[in-house]
Amino acid sequence: MQRICAWCGTDLGVKEPLDSPELSRTICGSCAQRLAAYRKPVLVVSRNWAHLYDELLEILKDREDIQVILDRRDPTNRMGKSTNWTGPDRRRSGDSLVLK
Repeated sequence: MQRICAWCGTDLGVKEPLDSPELSRTICGSCAQRLAAYRKPVLVVSRNWAHLYDELLEILKDREDIQVILDRRDPTNRMGKSTNWTGPDRRRSGDSLVLK
């Protein structure tokens, strides 16, 4: 089985079974190190709570390890195009999450 890095496309050589024509995608060591150095928690602020965005930035200004972003996805563009996905719809419903 031929292996290549899914991020940078580097050829990672052959792995058992050797006679398999499959192409396997994985991540190389250097890409894994870059990912580990970049990875940090991200707080995504929903459009419904956009008025709190500036306040959340101010609250978390001393936490440089946490990135705060505003959700800018277009809600009208949800799976409007044809797709091959046949699994369950795991997106959040319109109901708000309530913590008790």
